[in-house]
Amino acid sequence: MTHTGSTARHAEIARDLLHERSEVSEARLSSDGSRVASVVSTIDLDENLTRHAIWLDREPLTTGPDDRSPCWSPDGTQLAFVRRDDPGSPAAAVCVLPIRRPGEMRRICAMPEAVADLAWSPDGRRLGFTSRTPDARYGEPDERWQAPRRIDRFFSRLNGVGWIHDRPSHVYVVDADGTTAPRNLTPGEFQHHGVAWLPDSSAVLTTARRHDDWDILLADDIYRVGLDGAVTALTHRTGSYHQARVSPNGTMIAFVGHDDPRTYPQNGKVGVMAIDGSDRRWISEGLDRTFSGYGRLDGPYWVDDSTLLAIAEDRGDTLIHRGEVARAEVAGQQAVVDATDRQLRREVRRLWLDVYRQVALSRLLEQERRLYRELLESARTSYQVGEAGGSDLGRLLARLSRSADALDRRRGEADAARAR
Repeated sequence: MTHTGSTARHAEIARDLLHERSEVSEARLSSDGSRVASVVSTIDLDENLTRHAIWLDREPLTTGPDDRSPCWSPDGTQLAFVRRDDPGSPAAAVCVLPIRRPGEMRRICAMPEAVADLAWSPDGRRLGFTSRTPDARYGEPDERWQAPRRIDRFFSRLNGVGWIHDRPSHVYVVDADGTTAPRNLTPGEFQHHGVAWLPDSSAVLTTARRHDDWDILLADDIYRVGLDGAVTALTHRTGSYHQARVSPNGTMIAFVGHDDPRTYPQNGKVGVMAIDGSDRRWISEGLDRTFSGYGRLDGPYWVDDSTLLAIAEDRGDTLIHRGEVARAEVAGQQAVVDATDRQLRREVRRLWLDVYRQVALSRLLEQERRLYRELLESARTSYQVGEAGGSDLGRLLARLSRSADALDRRRGEADAARAR
């Protein structure tokens, strides 16, 4: 096959494997649990891009090309999402679609950078999110005419993101009816991640490094940010804490993290603390698994005021764990029981694969033995007419004997695996 033909064949294989293949992510249930919104991502090799569209139940709700982050209103009548009209541009818009009544999509606000952590306030009046705030220098599209950068921090850029010291990630809020411009609640040089509303919609929780030496002391704290812009630290540079979630009654905060920001990597644990930051403790130490993996691990989630669901990684699996806030030791013991149960399931799967492998090998050996029998008959005929020597016949008999022994051994191993 020529080089050109080989390349064409590889392109054909890639197209068969990838073109118009889809995956589902970001599934979000409505408040009553009757409907689900999700993101369906489809590869388009003709346009060399992946299209992202919002689906409602089993039908497409938007056409893309880049719609993500579906977020239900508290009453389930509206769905907010993030749209990028140009997949090659970082600019994004927050949009809202009516679900239970007729109406058109409304563009609530447009941002010059990507929008993340979209969250609806419990009273349904506002939307919170994070987005990078570019310096005025980015107003000049030609980089040759942009003002020079002054870099005085150790962390100034990220892979796949670019410069961040003059594009910090801030917390924004905007009225859900789109009548006002988005407000930046956390201006300044500090980077913020995550938005979780308090039940009374008076403030949000976010994670940030807001200490003066944030690029040296790598502690991530949880902050309460009021709608008036007042920022209150709930943890105090003692660890790395993320993914804050407020309990339904507003008295406790669940989060994921660890107490030593200088050690990496290490397992992320599930913790809880009072709404004012006091009484901080870990509730997942009984399980030696991480709750902050390399992929997107959401949570923790409150089931009620005393029960949490959290997602952990376990040898390539992503598993949901349930924990009782008031009984951390019991929750830890249950986690160990769950881990043992998973190990048993893995062992059963391994044994069944063992049986399958032994049976497959037995079939191959049976075929091999049939082949040797045919060759042996042919050799005997050739020997009788003088076309083959006795040594050829002897070698075939020896191979046939070894094949029969191997077949018997494999059948015994398969029987033993079935017995286990």
